[in-house]
Amino acid sequence: MRKSFSYYFTAFACLCLLAVGGGVFAAEPTAEGLAFFEKKIRPVLVEHCYKCHSASSEKVKGGLLLDTREGIRKGGESGHSVVPKNLDESLLIEAIRYGDEDLEMPPKEKLSAAIIVDFEKWIMMGAPDPRRATHVVAKPDSIDIEAGRKHWAYQPLRAPAIPEVKDAAWPANDIDRFILARLESAGLQPGADAKKIILVRRLYFDLIGLPPTPEE
Repeated sequence: MRKSFSYYFTAFACLCLLAVGGGVFAAEPTAEGLAFFEKKIRPVLVEHCYKCHSASSEKVKGGLLLDTREGIRKGGESGHSVVPKNLDESLLIEAIRYGDEDLEMPPKEKLSAAIIVDFEKWIMMGAPDPRRATHVVAKPDSIDIEAGRKHWAYQPLRAPAIPEVKDAAWPANDIDRFILARLESAGLQPGADAKKIILVRRLYFDLIGLPPTPEE
């Protein structure tokens, strides 16, 4: 039986997702990979990176967080920090290699060649990382009730003062006076009254979304 176009399209789409999905379809990290991270990678991040790139930093530099798997893969303002099994796309590698003077990390002293090799090996292993984001958005210590009461939605209804207008002959009611006052403040004048055929056309569009027939 010949397979339909939709079958091949679906299969192709799944292959694409597998190819680029990364974290969604990636295999679970091995015990060996996690042990390598804990022994070789995490201590370096804690010692050299967390001061400027963690949730506990006084000011996170470059929008980059390196204390969670999600943060280190997402990266910061410059792009993805770690792309599993792709050294060229992992800006973290470029930074620790001092390949770009604007991305040198740590900024004070370059890491040893052995540590850089460890990071390269880790990324080519698929960047196994057991860390998960657990940061909770900080909530205010208290709620300012009095400030909330000043919100416009909680103000009592009141009749506003009717504005004075220059062209007292134009307004047909008080609402027109508000409109005209706003126009006059902008140096504008109302347009001419619409003809009946224009008014009925507008009415049809407003009510049913279609124009009237010539007979109507």
